[in-house]
Order: sequence, then C-alpha cells, then structure tokens
Amino acid sequence: MSQTLPRATAPLGRRGQFRRIAQFARLLWTHAEGRGPRVLTLNTLGGLTEGISILLLVPVLAALSGDRSNVLIDPAQIGLGWTGLGEFRLNLLVLLLGIVALVTATALLNRRALLLTADTLSGISNRIRIDLAASIAGAEWAAIAKRRQADLTHLLTGEIDRVQAAATGTINLVQTVIVLTVYMTASLLISPVMTLIALLAGAVMLGALYPIRQRAARMGHRMTGHRQRQYGLVDTFLSGMQVNKAMNAETRAVGALSQSLEAMRGDIVRLVGLGSIGPFASQIATALGLCLFVYGAVSLTDLPLASLIVLLFVFMRISPRLMLVERLLTEIVQSLPAQDAITEAAQGFRAVAEPAPSGPELPLLRQQIRCRDLSYQYDPEAERSGLGPVDFDLAKGEVLAVVGPSGAGKSTLVDLLAGLRLPQGGEIEIDGRALQPGDARAWREQVALMQQDVFLSHDSIATNLRLARPEADEAALWQALERAEAAEFVRALPEGLETLVGDRGTQLSGGERQRIALARALLRQPSVYIFDEATSALDHDNQQRIAAMVDGLRSEAAVFVVTHQPAMLEIADRVITLEAGKISKIAVPES
Repeated sequence: MSQTLPRATAPLGRRGQFRRIAQFARLLWTHAEGRGPRVLTLNTLGGLTEGISILLLVPVLAALSGDRSNVLIDPAQIGLGWTGLGEFRLNLLVLLLGIVALVTATALLNRRALLLTADTLSGISNRIRIDLAASIAGAEWAAIAKRRQADLTHLLTGEIDRVQAAATGTINLVQTVIVLTVYMTASLLISPVMTLIALLAGAVMLGALYPIRQRAARMGHRMTGHRQRQYGLVDTFLSGMQVNKAMNAETRAVGALSQSLEAMRGDIVRLVGLGSIGPFASQIATALGLCLFVYGAVSLTDLPLASLIVLLFVFMRISPRLMLVERLLTEIVQSLPAQDAITEAAQGFRAVAEPAPSGPELPLLRQQIRCRDLSYQYDPEAERSGLGPVDFDLAKGEVLAVVGPSGAGKSTLVDLLAGLRLPQGGEIEIDGRALQPGDARAWREQVALMQQDVFLSHDSIATNLRLARPEADEAALWQALERAEAAEFVRALPEGLETLVGDRGTQLSGGERQRIALARALLRQPSVYIFDEATSALDHDNQQRIAAMVDGLRSEAAVFVVTHQPAMLEIADRVITLEAGKISKIAVPES
C-alpha cells in the first residue's frame, strides 16, 4: 500500500515565523558555497553609493536659489557635521558628474549583485534537489517502495520550485533591508525627528498586516497538500491512460483532476486576495503619511526647502520598499512549508539508509548460494503475506526455477536474492559467508536482474544498455544484443543503437522491450542471473531460443528463474514450488 509523504508542521506564531525565516536564511548561507558574503558586500556597496548620491541632491537643490555655478557643500546640512569637515564649494557641473558617477556605480554594482544572486539561487536549489535525490537513492528499497512515485516526483520538482521561490524572497528581503537601512541612515542625517516618526509609522503598518502573513502561512500548508494530490492524480492519469481508455473511464479521470484543480483555484484566489490587501493599504497609507509628514516637517521643524524635498524623495522610495518587505514576508511564509516537507522526507530517508560496508570485501561467487531459514514479512497493513522461512541452495552452473501462484512470495524472494531487501530472518550465504547488511551494494554488483515489467528510459537503445555497464563500447553492445536475439530488429531500426525507445519503451513492442532488457542483463556479465517472468511477452519460438541461451549461461553464472513458461522449466535442474510463502515441493524435471 502506497504511503503519502508526511504533512508539514502547522503554521507558527509571529516570533516563530521570524525564527523560521532566520533558520531558512542560515540554510541558504550554508548552501551558497561561500558566495553569501560577496552578495551582501555588493548589495551593501550598491546601497551606499545610492545613499551618497541622494545626500548630494541637498546642496544641488539648495544651489537653485543661490550661486548656481559654485555649489556650497555644508557637511552639517547633510548630517555630516560630526566629521569635522568645514564648508567648501564645488563646481555644479563637477558635482552633477559626481552624482552621475555614483548612480553608474550603483547600477553596475546592482547588476553584478543580480547576476551573482541568480547564480547562487540556482546553485542552492540544485544542491537541495541533489541532497534530496541522494537521500532517496541511498535509502533501503523497502522504504522507497512504500512511497508513491508521484509524491517523490512532486518533492523533487514542484516543492523544490517553491523552496527556490522562498530562497528568492529571502535574498530579496535581505537586499531590501540593506537598501532601507541606507535610506533610513540618509534620512536620519537630514532629520532624525522625522525619520523616527516615519519608522514608527512603518512599524505600525507592518505589525497591522501580521494577520495577513499568518493566513498566508496557513494557505501555504493547504497548497502543499493540494499540489501533492494533484501530482498523484496527474501521475495516475498519465500512467493509467491505456487502462482508462480501455474501460472508457478517461472522462472520470479528467473529472477527478478538474475537481482538485478547482479546489486549488479557490485557494489561489484567496491567496491573491490576501496579497492585494497590502498594496491597497500601502497606497492609502502612503498618501496619508506624506501629507502628515509634510505638515509635521513644516510645523515641528525648520528644515530648509532643499532638505525637505530630498527627504520627501527618500520617503517615497522607502514606502514601497516597506510594502515590499511585507509582500516578501508573506511569500516566504507561504512557501516555507515546502522546505519543511522536503527536510522531513530527506531525514526520513536518511534514517533508513542502506548500511555501509563494515567487514571485508565481498568475494565473487565461485561455488554456491545457500538460503537458510530465509524470511521476510511486510507491515501488518500491507496487502502482502511475505515469505518464509525457506531453505534452498543455488550452485554456480545450475539453473533453479521457481513456480507458484500469485502472492506465494516469488517477488519477495527475488528482491532478497537481488540484494534489494534485507532478510528479516535467516541468512543468505555466498560460498559459506553470510551476507551482511553492509554487503548489499557489493552483492548487487554481482547480480543481473531482469523483470517482467521492463524499465526503459526515454533515451536511446545504447544508453539504456549502458545502464548495466557505462564503459561498454559499441562492439560489446552488439554482442549482448546478438545473444539476446535482439540484434536483427535493432539493425532494422532507422537509427540503430541511437533509436529513441520512448517513455518506458513505448516505441517498442513488449517482446522487443524484454529482449533489450535481456541484452542489458547479459552486458552486466554477473555471477548470478535472476529472471522474473522475463520471457512472458515473447512468442513460443522466441521463448525456445531465449531458453536455449539462458541454458548456456550456466557455464558462467548461477541462474535463478521465476517462470511458468514450459521452455524455461525444461532447462531447469530443479523446480521449487512456493505456496503461501513456503516451499511445498522441490522437483527435478524429467530429462
């Protein structure tokens, strides 16, 4: 029975939200490969050059009412009286050129920061995706098999995209805070009183919008669930299309997907509605704030007109950035549940990682495999009965066949022999040495597994074959195809070895897929061949030829065959009958 991925934790309170964002920012910092300081430095320098250019507007504007050729620079006028500098004059053209130079430097720094940020964000999302993929790949097969493939696909695609959105928002938030700090510093140098009033007003506005962030966080958790269900429906819709069409059920499949999409549509509309409250409030608050600011500046202070104009300019730049902070916070808390789901899944898979090798290197099989009291039971809620205990031997140079009804434990036995599952009871001995949990990978290097349900990726025949031996040259590929009775039809294909087989091999017939899979197994040159109903899609003549080829494999390996095909049973040295997970009979076929 498939299991869905764990749900993300519930939304946090105000302090919890900021603490969670800070934790996420630290995670980004560790994934940034040392680029975080460079990004911060570029943004800080860009903000400083912009702030200086804004401060220089004060004497420029003041010069409009005085000597317009030589501008008086009064450090006290722009909040720099503490530096001890005296008044001095600059040519207006020189001052204006200086401002242009500062703005140009700001633009160059911001562009460089933008490029570096984009590269950093891409690297961060790639590393998070690879870390998750590695945790899945490193887990025991039993744990992976419990997961629904659509859920894992959703984690590696859609949820990673949401994490990248949260990362983008977090970096943009830091950049915005840097710019706001520069603006606030500039305004403090011009008028500390008015700046403090503006800061208080901004803090009140951000605090008043906190409930919106809280609702957005709850919506983010709902969206995580919606997206997970949708990926499952899409996967079922596509993978089951043939069955759906055969049963005229494709309309119902589309209807189920439509229902899920409509449910998410409502949440998206509500989320957009929440997001629109901020800009709506911002426009009104900005207009009201500017009016009150001008009135307060005139009534409470004696700011010169030039300083007042620049201060208004600064606050008009600050106001939209305050709302940007609010919007970014909302987007981040709405997307962070994706990171929670990814972290929880990765930790879960790492907790069931395959054991690392702990003993001496596993030797190549030279004599026999012995299974003693071998058993494996699934979870109580699983719809499978399991296996064992069973006892049997498989010698190198022998063909051992297994038959039995559906649910007898044949597939479980295949998984155990192939090193995909670890026995829960008993042991598997290789030439007298019991396989240890840490030997699983080394043992799989000696095994070639070919199953009834053939997996072929949407790639060329050559690429699919080299899954067994990446270094194999073209001559080795053709040799394996010849032995698998597949070379003739591959040569007849327009692109030969470079022919694309389609998704899961849909451009080939069932028999052609099985022969390609057989060639892939032969290319591996293992110590043990395991065939799980591997010739079921072949006609009688091809079954006879493949059976003869498999019979010839006994000279180089041990052969384990799960089959009901007479041709394969005829070449077996012994036939084991499984019933309800136990061996009911071991027979020697008549020669």
